[in-house]
Amino acid sequence: MLWVLLSLAIAVSGSKILVLLDSWDIKDTHAKYFNFLESQGNQLTFRMADSAGIKIEKYGEALYQAILLAAPSVEDLGGKTTVDDLLSFFDTYEGSIIMFADTDAGLLYRKLANNFGYDFYEQGARVYNADKDTVVKTTNVTAPEIIAAKAAKPIHLSGVPFYMKKETSLSVSTLVASSKAFVQNDLKFKDKYSDSGSEIILGAATQGRNNARFVILGSLDICKNEFYDDSTKGNKDFCQQISDWALKNKGVLRYSGITNYRVSQHTKPGTVEKGYLEKEYTVKDKVYYSIDIEEYDGKTKTWKPFTSSKVYVDFIMLDPKIRKYLSNNNGLFYTEFVAPDVHGVYQFKVHFNQPGYTWINTATEASVRPYRHNQYERFLICAYPYYLSVFSTIVGFLVFSFYFLYHKDT
Repeated sequence: MLWVLLSLAIAVSGSKILVLLDSWDIKDTHAKYFNFLESQGNQLTFRMADSAGIKIEKYGEALYQAILLAAPSVEDLGGKTTVDDLLSFFDTYEGSIIMFADTDAGLLYRKLANNFGYDFYEQGARVYNADKDTVVKTTNVTAPEIIAAKAAKPIHLSGVPFYMKKETSLSVSTLVASSKAFVQNDLKFKDKYSDSGSEIILGAATQGRNNARFVILGSLDICKNEFYDDSTKGNKDFCQQISDWALKNKGVLRYSGITNYRVSQHTKPGTVEKGYLEKEYTVKDKVYYSIDIEEYDGKTKTWKPFTSSKVYVDFIMLDPKIRKYLSNNNGLFYTEFVAPDVHGVYQFKVHFNQPGYTWINTATEASVRPYRHNQYERFLICAYPYYLSVFSTIVGFLVFSFYFLYHKDT
């Protein structure tokens, strides 16, 4: 739960963001976008990417909550900071990284992208539209709704596409080119790649198992003032949404109030205090399980009940014995089921990892025991024929005995 508390504290007070540039001009050409980040309560620190005084951690603590890379041409970071330091910032400190690339993406960008499963096209490659214009338009936002909504207006950009090495539950593409776009390398005799249309990935997002977030965009121009401030273009909405997600202003979940107990005549659902955990069940018991899940709203800085039909609980002993999707009542997810007739030590396990949302992993232990000797049914319906045969034998013996003792031959 520590990361949840940290996320909440950061979201309320804003994030400290280190912005690394390869030219001071970017601070002016992207001023509108940077102003938006500051309006969200974030504190931006601008540095040249190759300056000697760059530090991202001190005494085992991160100095920033996010790093924004707008320095595609830089080969190495200053201050003895390396790609491994950026990966440690992501893995150890759960920091967010936003990377804006361009056609001159250098070794630093390529190494970092490779570690997240992305691979830029060769140096000199760029995306063109059907008229061979370097500024392309697209409305193909492929991200889940929680990351970025479908584009109502065309998004303008120029830059370099990249490959996703492997499709995993950790990574999703967020933006692809329009159907008539293509990729060409101007440095290699106008070599034209076979990729076209939706095969050309221009944006993607990765969320680690520690819920740290990484956003990669193949265009540095996508958030510049010229496109960002134009109401006829969809750049502003896309840049704001993708940044809000990366900075954990949305798509952040937390859970509490895990409850499970035996349902009986005296313990009906809702009558037991929230947070009560039954430790032992008997086979065939009726079991109640519930968990509260909330979603953070970055606009109001509050937690609101989460809504989803995809949350489920597994009742596991080595393998899941029971899987039940949870009903939702204003953020209270609950279900009832009958304990399996296999005794052992089980776990109630909720594993929620929908793309775009922080993961929920929780396990609560409980044991299931067999019936005690005095809990078995005394008279079983299936045994009635045997009971009848016993009593008929007794009656027959009594009748025969009476006849044998009192019958006289005449």
